[in-house]
Amino acid sequence: MIQKNAETKVAIDYTLASRWSPFSFNPSKKLSNEQIISLCEAGRWAHSSINEEPWRIIVCDRERNPNAFDKSMECIGEWHRKWAKNAPLMLIVCADYFIKKKNVTHNKWAQYDTGACAENIALQATAIGAASHQIVGFSAAKTRELFDIPDRYEPMAFMAIGYQDMSNKLGEDYYEKESEERNRRDLGDSFFDGEWGKAYLSK
Repeated sequence: MIQKNAETKVAIDYTLASRWSPFSFNPSKKLSNEQIISLCEAGRWAHSSINEEPWRIIVCDRERNPNAFDKSMECIGEWHRKWAKNAPLMLIVCADYFIKKKNVTHNKWAQYDTGACAENIALQATAIGAASHQIVGFSAAKTRELFDIPDRYEPMAFMAIGYQDMSNKLGEDYYEKESEERNRRDLGDSFFDGEWGKAYLSK
């Protein structure tokens, strides 16, 4: 199995450095209910504006609820379906735009906060020795239809979670992508020192 730890300028937490998004999942290695609950708990304790907790997550456990898992496969694109079907767990991540505390219908921070929830889940997956892969290639309309999602909730992403398998079991296209070197923009291209565009490269 491929391990791709991030190359950082200074040391960061191992869970952060070792999290990446493989395509290869072991179809015979399951997640326990306790592990799935730990993922949900990690997401539950994410930060959110005025504690609205705008995330709603549909848990599709292939073992406990194969019907829900199969429906989730119908919603994602064929290219993703070929590898995601091997993951034992699919999460459907939705954002709630209604702010209960203010009784208004547009929470402009909903996506930001829901992303924090998803990141917590991804990091918890890494912490328990599993892996996650976010999927944005899906039909929102079909997801709403098959899972009866109310209009005020926006399906944001699917998240496949499971244990890595040998990458050479995938087709060539997936193997090449999974084998690619991890990279990011240089730190100073994204983090600025007190003003826009001035690279933060503290010495």
